[in-house]
Amino acid sequence: MQDFAELIYPIIAKHGQEEWNIINRTNFFHNHLGIFSIIGAKMGLRAREVLGAGHNQLQVRSFAGSTPPRSCLNDGLQISTGATLGNGKISVATVHEPFPRAIFYNGDDSICLALKLQYLDCIEKNITHAVSCFDRGTEEYWYFIRQQGLRCWHEWNRADIFTIDRCSDPLLFSE
Repeated sequence: MQDFAELIYPIIAKHGQEEWNIINRTNFFHNHLGIFSIIGAKMGLRAREVLGAGHNQLQVRSFAGSTPPRSCLNDGLQISTGATLGNGKISVATVHEPFPRAIFYNGDDSICLALKLQYLDCIEKNITHAVSCFDRGTEEYWYFIRQQGLRCWHEWNRADIFTIDRCSDPLLFSE
């Protein structure tokens, strides 16, 4: 599509070939250019960078819940880290308030990444706008969501959009 084609080289120049590849695979897996799946892909890649981990080396505990749209973060986390439901290296915490946050474990080292509130507010406003202006599931709705996903992918740098804290949570997969 034209909107996608116009951003190929600018995105690669700004964020690198690896992010481009990961988010393309995420979008294929997720079945559309979703904002939270893109954020999950950026989050997982950022965690790998901070922890010096390769693909398939991390274990992940997500706090994004299991209800869209926030749970879409989990698809991006799986593709970007290689921690999948199938290999048992990712778990999704049962939480009352899902939040785009995850703990990443690399051996004895662990960090917590969370989407900064100003970015979450922007996403939520855009989704609310889409729901209020278009019937959910229509071509117009998905086109608007796609445009917001492309904008976030292109404009938001993974080094800037997350808080990163060291954590010592030893309870990787317990509730």
